[in-house]
Amino acid sequence: MGGQHSSGKARPRRRESDHVKPLGLAENQFLQVLLDEVKLHRHRDGVRLSINLCEKTPAIWSRFGKAHLRQSIPDFAGTVARVQSKLDHFLIDGRGRSLSIREAGYCFRYGGGGTLPMIRIGDEEYFCLFYREIHPIGWNIANGGSDSTQELLSPEEVIERELREELIIVNPSQNCRYVLRGESEDPLDRPEYRVARRLLHDAYPGLDLLNMTPNEVALKWLDGPDRLDVTIGPTDRPKARQTYTTENCYINANAEDFGIEIDRVAWIDVDPGVIIMDGELTEDAGARPINAPVGLFRVPTFLRELEAGSKRFIPDILFHAAQQHDGAATADVVKDDFVPSIAPVIGRDAVREWEESYHPYDLCPVTRTLVQRTHDQFDQRPRRRKDYEVFISFANDDKAYAERVYRAIKKRKGDRVFFSGKTLHDVKFARAIDAALESADSLIVVGSKLHHLSREWVEYEWLKFETLIRNRRKPAGQIIPFIQKGIDPAYLPGPLMLYNAIHFSPEHIEDDVNHLLQLEL
Repeated sequence: MGGQHSSGKARPRRRESDHVKPLGLAENQFLQVLLDEVKLHRHRDGVRLSINLCEKTPAIWSRFGKAHLRQSIPDFAGTVARVQSKLDHFLIDGRGRSLSIREAGYCFRYGGGGTLPMIRIGDEEYFCLFYREIHPIGWNIANGGSDSTQELLSPEEVIERELREELIIVNPSQNCRYVLRGESEDPLDRPEYRVARRLLHDAYPGLDLLNMTPNEVALKWLDGPDRLDVTIGPTDRPKARQTYTTENCYINANAEDFGIEIDRVAWIDVDPGVIIMDGELTEDAGARPINAPVGLFRVPTFLRELEAGSKRFIPDILFHAAQQHDGAATADVVKDDFVPSIAPVIGRDAVREWEESYHPYDLCPVTRTLVQRTHDQFDQRPRRRKDYEVFISFANDDKAYAERVYRAIKKRKGDRVFFSGKTLHDVKFARAIDAALESADSLIVVGSKLHHLSREWVEYEWLKFETLIRNRRKPAGQIIPFIQKGIDPAYLPGPLMLYNAIHFSPEHIEDDVNHLLQLEL
C-alpha cells in the first residue's frame, strides 16, 4: 500500500529549477516534497498513504516554488478536473479499495498540516476559518507547510504549530488571552508567537495584548480514521531506512492546490466577548502579521450550504483588525481594508487574480474536502438532552476504580451520573461528553497515578469543567480529585491542585468511596 514515487527513487531532472532542490539541500526552509505518483488504500474505516523519501527527493524550498509548479503543469484546468474527480470518488464517496494517480507533468506536494478549529461560544458552535486572498482564494483552515525534514516525518508538529501560530483569541473585558494547553511556559510558545503578539500589540495598543493574563482553554483533538507512513533513508541500503507513522488523522488531498496534507479537527471552548485574530506573519524582511479576516460560521447553516453546493460562504461573525463585525460586512472589509493592506506583500499579479475571481468567498479545496469527510461528526439534529449531576472522569487504566465510584453514587443519584463505560452510547462521543460536562454540577476525577490525570480525554474533561467554573457558567460547580494514596496533591496538574483531594487505597476503596459520598454531590 502506499503513495510514493513510482520507483521509490528521486526524479529531479524534469523539475529542476531555482525553486526546486533535492531534499537534502532544502532542509530547514519552507519544505514540501514532490510526488510523481500517489497511491491510497483503504485502511479500516479510513485510508492509508505511504511515502518514500531520500535525500535526492525533489522538494520545494520556497513559497515561490508552488506558483512555479502551478504554471508548469500542462492543461492545468483539465488536469485538475480529472484528478479531483478521482479523489472525490475515493475520499468523499468512499468508492474503491485503492486509488493510484499518476498524470504526465503533474505532481502532488506533500509536507503540510492543518487544523479545522471548532469554536464553541455559549451554546453555539462555529467553524473558525481564515480568509485567504491568494490562490486558491477563499476560506481556509489553519494550515501551512513543513519547516524541516523532522516535520515531514511527524506532521503532528506542523498541525500544532500552525494552529497556535494562526489562532489568537483574546477577551478584552476579562483582560486575558486564551492559550491552548501546553502553549504557555514550554517550547510550544515559540519565538514567532511572541513576535506576532508584540506586533499585534503595536498595531492595536488598545488591546494591551502583551499584558493580558494567559488563560488555559479546553482543547480536544477529534481523532480521524486515516494513517500515514513516511519512510526515509538511502534507497541502496534498505536496512538504514526508517518508517514514521501518524495515525488518527485525516489525509487531505486536492487537485486544485495539487497538495497532500495531514489534518485534524480541534474543539475549543471560549467565552462570549472574545476577539479572534490571525497571528501568521509575512515572510519578508519586514515581517508583520498578515492579519487575515477570521470568520465564524454556525455549523448547521454551514453544512446546509455545503450540501447545497454553495460557492459563497459568508460568516455569521467576522473579526478583522482586532474588531468584531457582523458577517454581512465581509465583502466590504475584505475589499476595502484587507486586500489593500496585504497588496504590497502579495504583489499586483495576486491582487489582480483576486479581483478577477468568480468566487472569492468560496471554500479553499482543503477546507471543503475536510468538512465533507468529517460531516457526520458535526450532525446537529435535535436530540433528547439528558441532564447529569455528577460526571466521573478517568483514564482507561483506572476504569475499575472509577466503576466502583459510579456504582456507589448511582445508588443515590440514579441515572444522573455520567460514566462513559455505562452511559456513553452516542457514536458522536465528543458531543455527548461535552453535553454531559455542561449539565453536571460535580466532576470526580479518578486517578491511581499522577500521569493518568494528564491523559488526553481526562485532561480535556477537568480543564473544560474548571473553565466553566472560572467563567461563572457553573458558579456552584465543584471538582473532586479522587486519587490513590501516595500522590501528593501539591503535584496535581494545573488547576486540580486548587481543589481538595480525597485519597483512596485499592484495599479499602469502599470506605474511601463512602467518605466521598459524604460530600454534597
